[in-house]
Amino acid sequence: MKIAILSRSSALYSTQSLVRACLRRGHEVEIIDHMSIDLFIRDGALEIHSNGVPVGPVDAIIPRIGSSVTSMGTSVIRQFELKGVFSATSSDALLRSRDKLSCLQHLAANHISIPDTMVMNYLHFNTLFFRNNMKLPVIIKLLDSTHGLGVMIANSTKSTETILETLYHLKEKAILQDFIREAKGTDIRAFVVDGVIVAAMQRKAPDGEFRSNLHRGGSARMIRLTPQEQEIAIRACEVMGLGIAGVDILRGRDQSYVLEVNASPGLEGIEGATGVNVAARIVDYVEKGVRMKKESLYANRRL
Repeated sequence: MKIAILSRSSALYSTQSLVRACLRRGHEVEIIDHMSIDLFIRDGALEIHSNGVPVGPVDAIIPRIGSSVTSMGTSVIRQFELKGVFSATSSDALLRSRDKLSCLQHLAANHISIPDTMVMNYLHFNTLFFRNNMKLPVIIKLLDSTHGLGVMIANSTKSTETILETLYHLKEKAILQDFIREAKGTDIRAFVVDGVIVAAMQRKAPDGEFRSNLHRGGSARMIRLTPQEQEIAIRACEVMGLGIAGVDILRGRDQSYVLEVNASPGLEGIEGATGVNVAARIVDYVEKGVRMKKESLYANRRL
């Protein structure tokens, strides 16, 4: 089987881990920079070129699309999908999960617990409305934040108003979220593949920091999830339509909350903290997806 990994760099840990997992299974693997791809639609045919060279037939793709290139990356995935190639992450699911507000709306509508969240009217900060509906301190998060960048904490109503006013003038959109004090600078990353939690780690922020992202100096250790956490992690992936995802969870006083669903989670932190070969589980999922697609095509042809 030939698998293409869509990645900006072959040197990235996640990319290398996936390559090793593919090769161990005897698959042919190719790394393609999705930003090097040109898409053609002509005479009713869909073509994919990389650096001016046609991309040969592949059985599956494993997208590793960064948030800054979601639009183009989604278009590339869709072109592969329409050509009958199995994608470990569908184009629709990637789009749905990358919009943080849309993701939270879908989770809440499906009764998955999330922190209290508000999107305020940028044109006029309603102080009374804010005080009546949100508790201080409050988390302010850009809709396209990643690795903890664009995530702020405001300790007063005035600082909240000032930050939102600044973001408005910078044409940036943000959400406000309840600050879960009980989390104490920690969160949980549950890694889900094909509806199963294959690994879980707890991340802890360094002293003086409230963001627990490993990119911001946080530490990680393996952790056992509660039954409620297992349920909301799996349900979150089902709702978002993701076969592979990192579900970020905060532990509150009486329950845990889904904070975010990451459609392209890194492998270095989770594999290092847990010792689980997550890349191998992803390849398992890809093999199953390709097999099911071929079986479906064969059944349709017989009909």
